[in-house]
Amino acid sequence: MNIKSVLAAFLVLALAGHALAQSPDITVIDQLTAKALKHLTTNSRFSYKENLYGDVEFGKKFGTNSATGYFGETTGVIRTTNVWYSPKSEELFGKWVDNNQLVFTKPGEKGGNVIHRQHVAWAMDSDSSDFASFYAYMGLRHFVLTTSAKAYGRSRNPDSIPFRGQYDLAATVITPDTYRGQPCYKVTLTEDGSRMLYKPLSTEYHIDKSHGMVLAMRQKGMYSVPKGSTAARLLDVDQVTEVSYGPPTDTGLPFPTAVKGWFVWPTGRREPMTDVEFTEFRRYTPTADELDFEKQFGIPLPALPPRPAGSASAAGGRTKWWLLGGLAVVGLAAAVVVVRRRRAAR
Repeated sequence: MNIKSVLAAFLVLALAGHALAQSPDITVIDQLTAKALKHLTTNSRFSYKENLYGDVEFGKKFGTNSATGYFGETTGVIRTTNVWYSPKSEELFGKWVDNNQLVFTKPGEKGGNVIHRQHVAWAMDSDSSDFASFYAYMGLRHFVLTTSAKAYGRSRNPDSIPFRGQYDLAATVITPDTYRGQPCYKVTLTEDGSRMLYKPLSTEYHIDKSHGMVLAMRQKGMYSVPKGSTAARLLDVDQVTEVSYGPPTDTGLPFPTAVKGWFVWPTGRREPMTDVEFTEFRRYTPTADELDFEKQFGIPLPALPPRPAGSASAAGGRTKWWLLGGLAVVGLAAAVVVVRRRRAAR
């Protein structure tokens, strides 16, 4: 086999791999989820109350979370009040996100609010992961597929460094299905367990075909740390979440109205896990003051650190040029070999 045949074979394999990566089902899911996320996070106002349950054995309620937030075209602000029952305390804190940074506040020891931590998309792998997961920090974790939401968040932050961790998957299976009579896609994500101490978990999502938001999800199994122990164990307990939606809005897509979750034992016994009621979720154009972090929380935003020389965009550019350079060298070498063979034949 000559060099031209080898290069042609590599090209065919590369194109075949690209075609497999762009399978129709995955493309449809990604498009639906991106549409849903844009609907939920563009010029919207929301508020909700969530009852939290943390005792798997008894379903004991241990806290309440209340939140009010705004989304603009590229900016979001949320103010949250947590009340914990064991021990009982009340915490007020906020989260702010735009195309460059994600900032958390917490109560100061001498009153007021202080910066708790700041994430910048280009600083660290873990920071970029947190930033790409802004949908979860802004209260949207129940409604969208994790992998598609990560891709959506990264599309808004092209400088974000690729992060390999909890989102690494060993398999993605998509099949048509129905849930409570509604046509949907069933998407099963299985974690990559190569670096785990326990067997990898899998999560099933039922995604509505019309609006692309999650109708229900089921995580099979869960990790737990028993009282008095520092070692985690794997419990044969599923976590099931169901989401309710209102009527279509002016965009043709609905807003969520409620979320209910349960711990489900192998016997079928259910214990409450979470109970969320949305008191407001509507199309809304926030004012500049409402999206002003300093006016919301009384503290100025921290200055952005400079982009490091090896940021994602720079690294991506270097990788691209190395790849092109490598292909050019291979092509040149192939041309030299062909010319020499022709001369020798003559």
